[in-house]
Parts: sequence; C-alpha cells; structure tokens
Amino acid sequence: DEGYALSNKETGRFALYKFNYATKQLGEKVFESPTNDITDFSLDRDGQALNALWYTDDRDRILWFDPVMKQHQADIDKAVGKREAWITSWDRERKTFLIWLGGSNDPGAYYIYRPENGVMNKVLKINEKIKAKELAESRYVWYTARDGLKIAAYLTLPVGRDPRKLPLVILPHGGPYGVRDDGSYDPEVQLLANRGYAVLQPNYRGSDGYGKGFYEQGEGQWGRQMQDDLDDGMDWLVKEGIADSKRVCLVGASYGGYAA
Repeated sequence: DEGYALSNKETGRFALYKFNYATKQLGEKVFESPTNDITDFSLDRDGQALNALWYTDDRDRILWFDPVMKQHQADIDKAVGKREAWITSWDRERKTFLIWLGGSNDPGAYYIYRPENGVMNKVLKINEKIKAKELAESRYVWYTARDGLKIAAYLTLPVGRDPRKLPLVILPHGGPYGVRDDGSYDPEVQLLANRGYAVLQPNYRGSDGYGKGFYEQGEGQWGRQMQDDLDDGMDWLVKEGIADSKRVCLVGASYGGYAA
C-alpha cells in the first residue's frame, strides 16, 4: 500500500512524496527543488525502492537514490568538471556503463566506463566534423518583465566577437505548455551564433518546470503578456548594450511560430 507520488499542493512546485494507496494520502516529503518542479522519478527493478528522480533548474539533473549509482555519478561528475555526464545504460552486474558526455556547446560523445579501473573509453562522437572551438556556450540568465515577473532564459553569444550591438535572434520554444528550454545542445542555436548572432531563448510565463504560479501566469496570455516577455528580453539585451535594436528577429516553430 505504500508508494510515491509527485504533488504541487504544498508549495506550488512538484515535489516527491511518499504516498499511501489505501488512504490516498500524501506522506513524508522525500525531495524538492527550491526553484523548480520535479519532472519524474523511477523505482528499482522490483518496484519497491526509489531509484532516481529528474528535474531541471539551469540544466537537466538526475538525483540517484541507489547508493551505488549515486557514487558512480559523483565520481564521473568530479572527473568531467562543467560538462554534463549521463549514465545511459549498464550491465546487470553494474560493472560496465555507457556514458554520454557533452554540454550546451558540445553535441557530445559516448564512452564505456568501468569503475574498477576508473577509465572512460570513447566509443562514438556525435557530429564529429564539428569543431569544438567554433561552438558557443549557452548561459542561464534572468531578466525582469514589465510587470515585475522574473523570466529565465538562455543567452548564447557568438565566439570571438565583442558582445556589443550584436544582431539578435529571439527563439521562443513551442508548446507553450509542458515545454521549456533547458540549455542543452541545440544545432539551430549554434548555427545562428556561428553566423554572428546573439540568441535568446526565453522561458516565458507558462513555460514548464517553474511551478504552478508561473504556469498560471501564462493562462489566457497568448499574444499578450507571453508576447511581452519576449519583447522585454529584447529590451533588456538592448539596455545591456549586447543587442542592436535595429537588427532583431523573432523565429520559432509550433507556439514559437505563432509568437513570431
């Protein structure tokens, strides 16, 4: 009768709780992010113990409850520094692991990792012809919309160019609900930055992962305050001196296309 559930009743953000199926009551809180929703969790092979959970703040993250996996993740993270490392597969004995390693400015590569010798051997590089030095890092930034709401976004600036008076492309995500940008590698963003554009990806009101209150701020605001959030991102970059107000473009697909 005992299990787990995600709920946003207490704080407006989805957190992980113990759950009693017989009484249908939430129990003890297991984990919450102070800023973002928990997006999912998994159980072990027997469906009893917690295995891991996922959430996104400035980037996608995993929290392992399994002590063995938690230690492996910590060892790998320590070795790779700022880059993201995801354990994507492993054998039954958990002696051999397949690791993806990459980041916002790196499409990544897959490695075989054997903890007994502490070495990762590259198996496959994604988009191997792309030169790493030509790729731009996406930074997690915040700006304030005209009504005072704080908006998170990813800003990517072209490599090797003075970040002043740049042409700007605003790239709103689709959805708009149940979706957000997460700072992962984006070939469209990299193409634009490589051609000299600054690129802004706003997580405008209604975007996923920032709690119930932020979601509700987007209700009924298609073409209204949602649109203001995009325009206010432009105004912020112009005020900062990064963007040239005479050279701005809005591009998107799905809801991002409606916004454009």
